[in-house]
Amino acid sequence: AGRGYSSLAIAGGKIFTLGDAPSTAEDKDEYLLCFNQADGKQLWKTKTGKAWANGQENWQSSRSTPTVDGAMVYVLTAYGDLVACEGSSGKELWRKNLKEEFGGKKADNWGYSESVLIDGDHLICTPGGSSATMVALHKTTGETMWKCASADDRGAGHASIVIAPLGETKVYVQTTGSGAIGVRAKDGERLWQYPIDKTTA
Repeated sequence: AGRGYSSLAIAGGKIFTLGDAPSTAEDKDEYLLCFNQADGKQLWKTKTGKAWANGQENWQSSRSTPTVDGAMVYVLTAYGDLVACEGSSGKELWRKNLKEEFGGKKADNWGYSESVLIDGDHLICTPGGSSATMVALHKTTGETMWKCASADDRGAGHASIVIAPLGETKVYVQTTGSGAIGVRAKDGERLWQYPIDKTTA
């Protein structure tokens, strides 16, 4: 399965994970891998890009756990590549780079580590930074549905978004390098912020 910090996503009799230099590959790049839950047989592997090699050796490699939604599986690489694949075959359907597409940045040198959130037809993730702190994409096309810009955001943190229903309002809560934020799900408006001078995870 390769090396890395990715955990396992188990759905529909399949096990998905992310790792670099798997024993079934001839290179040391990073792969999204799928295994049969019943016997551990590898069903497919899809290259996501080069391995994350920043920092000391025991800080390197894959970070994010894949997100499975029906027939789709999504993964975010440490470099900010968001990749959508078919769960049955591993075929890549679309790809976005959070830095290039949205001006995203990390608040640390550890690389992106988020497991993206699927909510209805939307994929919610955290490019980080001042222009698109959090974004909602259409999960099947990658089309941008809304952006939440937090002008003073230092960059994405080491966390994943959770849903907090408050009365009639659905809120996406995330911790970035500037602290916790609450974003209204329907339109991406930032409702509140709890600033923290320096966050780690």
